[in-house]
Amino acid sequence: MPPASPSPTKRIIVLEEAERAELYDRPHFTDDERLGYFTLPPIDVALMETFSDAAVQAFFVLTLGYFKAKQRFFTVTIEEVSDELRFIRDHLTLPATDDELRVPSAPTIYEQRKLILSVTGYRPCRAADRHAAFQVVCQAARISVNRRPIVLCDR
Repeated sequence: MPPASPSPTKRIIVLEEAERAELYDRPHFTDDERLGYFTLPPIDVALMETFSDAAVQAFFVLTLGYFKAKQRFFTVTIEEVSDELRFIRDHLTLPATDDELRVPSAPTIYEQRKLILSVTGYRPCRAADRHAAFQVVCQAARISVNRRPIVLCDR
């Protein structure tokens, strides 16, 4: 990996932009990846069917597929995900028109995320978890071979 270019803010660049995007940006699936992430085993079909509205079901499958790919949730707009929602609708033969596909309400999104976390064995990040991760970063910074000072702030 080539050395990072100097930063005007004097911050250490740990990840290049492409590496950061690979880890943290919303997935952009190929057609084959869409089939893999949006084809549901029977247990996931049963979870999807806990939501009665076809558009909400499509969004659940989208959220589940994204979570399986990146182990995180994403805030999206309908413009960003309309192609994938149409793919899911057509692939699963859900009875929703293009006009009905939408991003659900915040409480519905919360309910879907909570369900996904419970069935995948994950749980929401708590303050104690963030503190423990911060301590690991602090320890790593202490043993860094980089001679520039590292300033960490607990956010």
